[in-house]
Amino acid sequence: MTNKLILILVGASFLLSLLYSFYYQVPLYVDARAYDTIAQNLANGLGYREDVSLPTELDRSIVRVGPGYEFFLAGVYIIFGHHIEVIWVLQALLLAASVWLTFIISRLVFKENWHPLVGFAAAALVALSPDLILASSMLLTETLSIFLLLLTVYVIFRRLDNVSYPNTALSAFLLGLAFFVRTTLGIVLVVITVFEVLNRRYKHVLLFVFVFLLVLTPWTVRNYLQYHAFIPANLAGGVDLLAGNHDRATGELIDQLPKHINEKYIGLSTVEGDRAMMKDAIIYILSNPLQFAKLTLLRLSTYFSFARPTGWWFHLSGTEQILTLLSSALYSVILFTLGLSGVVLSTKIIKKQEDSSNRTALMWALLFSIPLSIIFIIVETRYRYPVYPLLAIFAGFTVSVFYRERHRAGRIILIMFAILSANSIFDILRNIGRIIERLS
Repeated sequence: MTNKLILILVGASFLLSLLYSFYYQVPLYVDARAYDTIAQNLANGLGYREDVSLPTELDRSIVRVGPGYEFFLAGVYIIFGHHIEVIWVLQALLLAASVWLTFIISRLVFKENWHPLVGFAAAALVALSPDLILASSMLLTETLSIFLLLLTVYVIFRRLDNVSYPNTALSAFLLGLAFFVRTTLGIVLVVITVFEVLNRRYKHVLLFVFVFLLVLTPWTVRNYLQYHAFIPANLAGGVDLLAGNHDRATGELIDQLPKHINEKYIGLSTVEGDRAMMKDAIIYILSNPLQFAKLTLLRLSTYFSFARPTGWWFHLSGTEQILTLLSSALYSVILFTLGLSGVVLSTKIIKKQEDSSNRTALMWALLFSIPLSIIFIIVETRYRYPVYPLLAIFAGFTVSVFYRERHRAGRIILIMFAILSANSIFDILRNIGRIIERLS
């Protein structure tokens, strides 16, 4: 019965993603268009380039998030030709695989405290997520990066039962791939390194870091030969850090660099521009520590706000957009409330069980490292997506506890809902002008 139910969820996830993709056939917008262009150039033997008419030092391909997703697309184009429909099918499969991984990771995390309700609720929150289904219909990095993150987490927890060098090497290899797709996921390297050091597995630490760096080496060497600079993945760091930290910043991606700042970097090469932006951002942060702290708290508030639904995409309008916004907002209420409640409940229930306590502590660290990787830079709704499956696992734990101890779990859920609602009201009030403008 358990296997049948989870297979139904996996199948439902695949079908919903596929139906959404083929129904809307979302056009290639800004980032998606860039990823597609780079991938086509790769597939056609023109190299990792966005605009082949420009000199390498001025081409913006290295500034885009990547290169993992672009290579994924290029591989598909080489095999199947330039057919976006194939990408939709593959991303629907990746989302379905993420549903399955969420289910089995929940069992590895909670072990003797696991109940089928934990796995089913967690898997359902991934399978039926309006945000993740929408993302899988677009040429964006999120679907692939979430799958690789979950695959990495799965191997990491599997190796707790069998701590071996091959498992350590495999988890590092997968994390390297995830880093190439979304560089902020590199923070997992820090979490695992600290965890291994605390458990005194020093040889495994060295192997993990070595394999991770080994995965990065070919691309880093290529970039050094091309740009004469140390670039492990891309040059998105400088512009992202500056976009979130300047004299008119609010910490969100919607903030474009003001004209008086942007003019400073016109005419610079991509490497020179990145270095200059990074330097100016660091100078601003060091010169305005209180403002930086304020921006960081605002970004943290944005990250955990219910008032950040997905739905402001160009292919949506009218009733369809309203329904998307409402379903996404309701989903965030359920996911964040139950997920963070699960974190609190797990600290109270599992703290006396050494092995389970270590596992949940590792999961807590992984969960909170995801927002930590971006709250000092910029926050956008889709930047939260990688944390969704991890939150879903703790949400599943909340559902399981509520099933057995309604009073205990219900009290924590109400407290968490009140805290998150207060934060969301604060977020709405400070952005009321922009919300009215968007709704109109």
